Amino acid sequence: MPIELYDVSYVYAPGTPNAVTALNAVTLRVDDGESLGIIGPTGSGKSTLVQHLNGLLKPARGRVLVDGEDLSQRATNLRNVRRKVGVIFQYPEHQLFEETVAKDIAFGPRNLGVPEAQLQERVRDAMAMVGLPEQLAERSPFELSGGQMRRVAIAGVLAMAPKVLVLDEPTAGLDPRGRAEILAHIRALHHRLGLTLVIVSHNMEDIARMTRRLAVMDRGRVVMDGPTPAVFSQTQRLRGLGLGTPQITAVMEKLRERGLAVRLDVLTVEEARDEIVAGLNRGQSGA
Repeated sequence: MPIELYDVSYVYAPGTPNAVTALNAVTLRVDDGESLGIIGPTGSGKSTLVQHLNGLLKPARGRVLVDGEDLSQRATNLRNVRRKVGVIFQYPEHQLFEETVAKDIAFGPRNLGVPEAQLQERVRDAMAMVGLPEQLAERSPFELSGGQMRRVAIAGVLAMAPKVLVLDEPTAGLDPRGRAEILAHIRALHHRLGLTLVIVSHNMEDIARMTRRLAVMDRGRVVMDGPTPAVFSQTQRLRGLGLGTPQITAVMEKLRERGLAVRLDVLTVEEARDEIVAGLNRGQSGA
């Protein structure tokens, strides 16, 4: 189920002195099963972009197609589109409001018309997907830890059985343990269910671990797009946009500056170890 954006532009407060162009002629395609990261400086249009992926915002110009359906057409059933493309915003736990975890998770699919007979099964399955024990189902979500509340919010979207999961800063505000747990569950969902992932984050370590493709935004445009290691290897260009790189990439860059012939397109400790050994061996053979 591809998502396609063609020449999409969006303006906040159009026709006023406060008009701001948030997206400027963006063309982007997300294919089935992809894990796409979106990064960029603050105000570059990342959050505005992802709100177009299920019709929460409609472009001032251009087209957005989800599984071939044009979201701007009146005949398009946006409820069905939002069933396919689930968007989880930053701090989604702030939107929890029901008395129990189970009721909160059931809220979305119930509003989408899922029969009551199927709701409990949906709730149980969604809780299992994010690693929430069944005994929490009747607890108040406000009695849980921050990481558990985040997982309840994600489970509420998963209960609608989306094909695409869009996450805007999924680890914001979490402690290291909560961040690691959330990322592990998202990664498992991607691999086990084949969910398409679109992740917006300022955390370059998270993006490096979670995505295979990276789009970089600046001033409402997509200015870089390619495999995650290849994009992160362009350290000078990213730095010019005010963006950092994963720590592993920064280490490799320092080693190269000191004369060790190593690649920059490595993102894990294991890849770095192998590349450093290879670089040392190349240096010895050259000597």
